[in-house]
Amino acid sequence: MTDIYGLSYWHSVEITGLAEGTTYHFRIRAVDTEENETLSEDLVFTTKTPAELNSIITAKRAELGLSGDMLYPQVYYLSPTGNDDNTGLSADSAWQNPSYAVYQLHAGDTLWVLQGTYFENTTSTMYFENMGIETHRVVIKSHPDNTEMPVWDGDGIYTAGLEIFYSYTPYQPGFLEIDGIHITRFGCHTVILRNITDLVIKNCSFTNTSVAPNWRSIMNLGGGVRDVVIDNCTFFDSSNFCINAIGDRYGTSEKSYHLLISDSHFEHTYNHGAIQLCDYASHMTVAGNTFYDCYCGVDIYFHELETNPNRQSNHVIRSNTFTDIMYYPMFAMGTINSLFLDNTVNGSGYSVFGVTGYCNNVILKDNVVFDSYRIHDDYNTGHPNILVTYENNTYSGIESEIAYYVRCGGHLVVKDDFHQPGFQVEMLNTDIAGVTDIVYTDGRVFDYAMVSGSGYTITEPAWYPDKSCFAVSSPEGNPSIFEISPFNMTVIPDTDSLEVLMITWDTTGTCYKKWQEICESAAVTTSHTVGDFIPYSIVEVKINSVAYDTFAADSSGWIAFDYTGGFSQDTVTFEAEVISSAIEEVKIIQECCLSRNFPNPFHSSTRINYQLQVESGTEHVRLDIFDLSGRLVRNLVNAEQHTGFYQVIWQGDDAGNQSVPSGVYLFHFTAGSYNAEGKMILL
Repeated sequence: MTDIYGLSYWHSVEITGLAEGTTYHFRIRAVDTEENETLSEDLVFTTKTPAELNSIITAKRAELGLSGDMLYPQVYYLSPTGNDDNTGLSADSAWQNPSYAVYQLHAGDTLWVLQGTYFENTTSTMYFENMGIETHRVVIKSHPDNTEMPVWDGDGIYTAGLEIFYSYTPYQPGFLEIDGIHITRFGCHTVILRNITDLVIKNCSFTNTSVAPNWRSIMNLGGGVRDVVIDNCTFFDSSNFCINAIGDRYGTSEKSYHLLISDSHFEHTYNHGAIQLCDYASHMTVAGNTFYDCYCGVDIYFHELETNPNRQSNHVIRSNTFTDIMYYPMFAMGTINSLFLDNTVNGSGYSVFGVTGYCNNVILKDNVVFDSYRIHDDYNTGHPNILVTYENNTYSGIESEIAYYVRCGGHLVVKDDFHQPGFQVEMLNTDIAGVTDIVYTDGRVFDYAMVSGSGYTITEPAWYPDKSCFAVSSPEGNPSIFEISPFNMTVIPDTDSLEVLMITWDTTGTCYKKWQEICESAAVTTSHTVGDFIPYSIVEVKINSVAYDTFAADSSGWIAFDYTGGFSQDTVTFEAEVISSAIEEVKIIQECCLSRNFPNPFHSSTRINYQLQVESGTEHVRLDIFDLSGRLVRNLVNAEQHTGFYQVIWQGDDAGNQSVPSGVYLFHFTAGSYNAEGKMILL
């Protein structure tokens, strides 16, 4: 039981097609980012019969003082040409003002909002007197016959658009759904949520232009808020945060948690950022969203105002796309146990991730970054980051030579990240000592050079059966810059009794490799896979300065060989050197390959390039576009094709040549047994 983003800390799953009055058994299978899997015990639930559901809702409405026909859920209508003196029970007798209509709703009621613009007066706010129950929500929804989204316009008055504030007791059941409304120009927070649970806001649009004073957000979540879903919404032109989950700002120390923000679009955000998670906010999931043109500098801001390490935690930020961000797509202050997974950053004016104050066990994994100034900024001034880990991220176009800037203390781990050769780490430790580890689990090794500074403890680059690790330990008050060059090389012994010590590298890192092995065994066979040579070149291997054999590097510049010899506690030195690169030019395409679409994001069209290797005849090729729900949007290629290079243009349309909505789309490519996919953003 999961969704397209994988397992998170909480899920709301809708199951259809069940029989009434029936007991069902189920289990939950969970898989973490390391592919560790667990299975829950047997769980059960029982569906209700219509009579049971009817009894539940009539009892609830009777508690509210309703009688007669009003004991049953009602369907109401709202129209700009209506009148609040009407019954609201039909389009011809619709109410006029949203603030009046929402005050009348009870559990199970539906309010159909007809298209048009609704202006509120200077004293009104849309305050809910009653909420729904688990079996019967209160639903406010754009009418299905609407051709345009209805607009609730505050006309600049200083009041909230929707105030969902049930009581001063935290976590009161709300069971409210708002679907397909555009809310704009309210001077206070457009939506205020406090002490409430179980809300769904979907398919809505929010704008909050300069009418809102500083520090006013579009959506404000105070303390005691839980289980809120914000899905497929648009936030545009906010004077401050679009969504601000701030926990204890309103007289309660209760956390706000279990907030899911998914498949939404944020654009033109000013002041602080698009989303702020702050003060007792925990277990927040931000997934599948797009962030574009953030003027303020930070798109997702973890902001612990009192630098307390225990007040916000367990956040998941995954599968989002950030484009043209002024400073930081993500900035963390005081968050712990949080994961940033599979995000794409396309243009960051400063750094991909900024950190300060009491961050611990924060992991950035499998992210893809284009054209950022640098990767990491640590702005601590006395509050150590205990552990921040970068793992298996991919970067291109990092502008600054200082890829990782570490101002103070803590433990920064760079694990299996892919960088251009010679990236630099600056450690400006003013008052706290710290450690930076550079770790590769695929056997990569390192060369390093101190650019400036002194007094640092630096471990020799070494290979072990489980990892290669390069660590710099910094003293207090001694700033320095060091440069690290990772090499695409693995040395794989067939026994754990070996320790392999890398001692010398040629400065080019492409023509010459030298390393040593130390072993206590009298005789052992070691298997070596050595990379980063010139493709198709001839490499000569020497052992203890004696020629051993020559090998032809493959298309990726790798060679492989075995050595069987006596170690007897001796140190054996291996050397691998390119002796000839004049191999005949290989002109055939070596493999099938799918390129990323370009441009991405795009407005009107994007192109997808791919190449084919076909050993004989043709290969059946298929290229499809899907939306995030898995629905096929359009097939672009479905044909037999020969070896060669191909380019396909998608103009953002479906199979009927109709333009599709803006959002995130997936493309899937198959050519025989080769499969690949990618993600694109239509603006």
